[in-house]
Amino acid sequence: MLMLAEAKNRPAPGTIDVCDKGFAGADFECTLLTEFGITVVRGQLGLDQHGARILSGLWTRVIQRLLALNVAIWFNWKIGTPRKRSLIAYDH
Repeated sequence: MLMLAEAKNRPAPGTIDVCDKGFAGADFECTLLTEFGITVVRGQLGLDQHGARILSGLWTRVIQRLLALNVAIWFNWKIGTPRKRSLIAYDH
C-alpha cells in the first residue's frame, strides 16, 4: 500500500491488478477495490504450479518474468521516474 500512498503512483480506477499470491488477504483486496477502484487478480508464479520442469513450462516462466519487467519499465516512463530501468520502487 505504500506505493499507492502518492496519487501519481495510483493506476486509474477500474484497473485490474495482476499480482502474485504474495498479495493475499480479503482485507487487502477489499481495500484496493473500495479505496482505489482496483480489482485484484492473483496468479501463481511459483515453479511447481505451472510445469517449469519441462521446456514449455520453463519458457512460460521466463516470458512471465520478462513481461513483468517490461511492465515495470513502462510504468516508470508513465510516472516520469528518472531511471527508467530501475526496479527499486517495486522491491517491497
